[in-house]
Amino acid sequence: MVCIPGKAHVLVCDGARALLLRNQGDGRYPNLRKVWISEREALRASELGRDRLTRVYQSIDGRRSEVHQADLHQRGEDDLAHEAAAAIEELRQSGNMRVLIVVAPARTLGILRRIISAQTQDLILKEFAKDLAGMPIYEIEQHLMQL
Repeated sequence: MVCIPGKAHVLVCDGARALLLRNQGDGRYPNLRKVWISEREALRASELGRDRLTRVYQSIDGRRSEVHQADLHQRGEDDLAHEAAAAIEELRQSGNMRVLIVVAPARTLGILRRIISAQTQDLILKEFAKDLAGMPIYEIEQHLMQL
């Protein structure tokens, strides 16, 4: 069972949604309230860019080659992780954050570890490699209490 201290912040993030919550309750009975939220619209690959590989011609012999395109879905997920990291950095710099718990899928957690400052990493109490961002806040509370 995870004890979420009073006034602790919880970042719940995945590729499409990021929530920054604050515990208004105590460690025994958490009451998570929304501080910040960001959501990305789930777009089809065809709306993000070309779904076919681009072909280029060699200037010397005229042969064609395929050029692989960057994963635009992954780029969007990375952008959301950067946005979430910026939000918690701003909160830490304002002096309003003392403890942070991070809940994100393993890949997003890895991105956050790379981009969060050392000062903010010192505030992290626990990290969980779980995808809870699509759930309502009361279910996030229940899942955290069971971990």
